[in-house]
Amino acid sequence: CGPSSKLCTETQYTKGCELIRITESEDFSKVATVKRIKRLVRGPRDTVWLSLPCVRGCPWQYVNWALGTDNTRRKIRAHWKYFRMLWKNAREIIIHARSKGALVINEWPKGCRYWREPSVKKVFDSFFLLNSMAAPLVYDPKSMTCR
Repeated sequence: CGPSSKLCTETQYTKGCELIRITESEDFSKVATVKRIKRLVRGPRDTVWLSLPCVRGCPWQYVNWALGTDNTRRKIRAHWKYFRMLWKNAREIIIHARSKGALVINEWPKGCRYWREPSVKKVFDSFFLLNSMAAPLVYDPKSMTCR
C-alpha cells in the first residue's frame, strides 16, 4: 500500500496488531522483499492485502493500443511485462499465505482486466479467493485480523 493508505492505519479494531506496510519503495519485484513478506505471514490470524498496480489492466489500454503510436504500444508491452513479474511474486506470497491459513485479499477495480487473466483466475479459482468481480469490496476495519 501507499505510505498514507488507510488500509494500514491503526483503528480501534486493530489496536495491538502489528501493521506492516510494503510500499513501492521496498520494491515488490525483488526476491528479498518476497522472502521478507513470507517470513511475516505465519498463521491464520494474519491477513495479506494485495494492491498491485492496475495500469495494464485499465480498460483504456484497448483504446491506447488501437489509437496509439509504436512508442505507446512499447510502453503498454512494458506494463504487461512488469505485471507478469509482479504477479509471479504475488502468486508465491498467496500460495505461502494460504498454506499458513492466512486470509488473502486482492484489491483491483471491478473493470480491471487482470481479473480475467488466466494466470490470475487460476490462482483465485484454486484458493477460492474473493475478488471484486464476485462481490463489491468494502473496507471494513472490523474484518481485519491480527496475531
